[in-house]
Amino acid sequence: MDVEADAEGPNNTRGRVGRPGVRVTKWVAESKADRRSCTCTAAGCRGNIEQRSVRVRSAANTRNSQWYHPGCVEGGLGPFAEVAGASSLEPGDQDSLRAHCDQPGRPSRAEYVADIRGVKRARQEGANPQARGPAGSLLQADAGEGPDLPEDVDEGLARSAELRNMAWWDSVSYQSLEQWVPTLGRVPRDTLHELALLRGAVCSELRDAFALGDLQAQTRAEKLLTYLDRLVLHSPRSTRGGKGRLSKIITGRVRLAWAGDWGALWREAAGASAAQPLRGGRQETLKEQARRVETFIRDSLMGKAVARVFRDAPLAVGGVVYDALAALFPPGVLPAAPLGVGPTSPERRERMVAEASRLLGRWPSRAAPGCNGSRFEHWGAVTLDSESLEAAAHVVVMFALGEGSVEFLRANLGARVLALRKPDGKLRPVACGSVLRRLAARVVCAVFREDIQQACGKHQFAVGRKARCEFDHKAVSALS
Repeated sequence: MDVEADAEGPNNTRGRVGRPGVRVTKWVAESKADRRSCTCTAAGCRGNIEQRSVRVRSAANTRNSQWYHPGCVEGGLGPFAEVAGASSLEPGDQDSLRAHCDQPGRPSRAEYVADIRGVKRARQEGANPQARGPAGSLLQADAGEGPDLPEDVDEGLARSAELRNMAWWDSVSYQSLEQWVPTLGRVPRDTLHELALLRGAVCSELRDAFALGDLQAQTRAEKLLTYLDRLVLHSPRSTRGGKGRLSKIITGRVRLAWAGDWGALWREAAGASAAQPLRGGRQETLKEQARRVETFIRDSLMGKAVARVFRDAPLAVGGVVYDALAALFPPGVLPAAPLGVGPTSPERRERMVAEASRLLGRWPSRAAPGCNGSRFEHWGAVTLDSESLEAAAHVVVMFALGEGSVEFLRANLGARVLALRKPDGKLRPVACGSVLRRLAARVVCAVFREDIQQACGKHQFAVGRKARCEFDHKAVSALS
């Protein structure tokens, strides 16, 4: 395997906007031994590389080394055996490094580099620049080879572009939802419109595929919609760099999404998951509590601020906790398929779409996300574009009526279950459903309110009975 100079190495001319090591075919890995500052070279990261964490550089670039987090290298690191210095790492560091090397069934680093070179040659020869190589993904040329890099896509072109490289999603499984990826709770305002256009395009793709009976396109759009927020809005390692830094990071991710570079977004999100600190099992410090309370107050969320002050239940984690949580629920298995819904009249469907459009603009602030990391704030951005709002409302109604694949429905009907440790040592389970599930449930309760009241009568205390659950809880507490 030949070795080329890093696109961001010492021979790179000033002013070029490069992608992280797209032409490097061999890497060197080491564990950072000292505390001296070291910044990741990847444009989408620029975060600090901590002491004793693994960092990588081009094997050809021995002077003025450009270091990366392993998860920030676009295209992966190649075969693990060919990463210089990998055998000298600790066993735990070797395991984390292997996750960013060539994997069975996935495009290899060599195929990725071959695709880059092939697209470059096609552009120089005047052929179709959007060629697909053996790796199967739509790739752009490396740094300095033209203005059509994902980071350089003109804003006007991005708005009218169609979703690209959707075939990439054929190899993605919903099992990846088991790995938690933290997402942003507060999205910069100047990025909301572009996010609305992107989500609107995904929802339109899903709606049109279902209408045409194109099962393959529908399945791909369902997976993209499920994972969209964790790809584009996952929490960066660092937001340092001055005002507007976070906006630039999100804008860069949105452009990568329009370019169809799902692999780069996926690897960056996986790196954010691996870098998330585990804070379970301990009480928050006074400084951490004060910071959270001040944030809620700035957002005029006084109820959440008061609840944060009086909350004394830390998050419990670990294998023993998972077993104890499972014992709290009745034994059983999920149904083979979500229950279907009977035919719905066009008039009632229109009412559901109108209600979904209304609810997309009215949602609880700072609510906890579900398994896929989506938040109401993420979905609420579609209100800034009428076509995106209409498409998202139709998708919510489709989900409520069970008009989707079994895998898509089950993945989004699930919930993220957390365990809080009570003062007496017992566990309190808390389930956080997906935003799509909660929106669909609210639409159904609003449109079918009279039907639910007639069917359940006095035996339910939720739909159409204002604050009834709260009233019953306080009545029982007063009597006990």
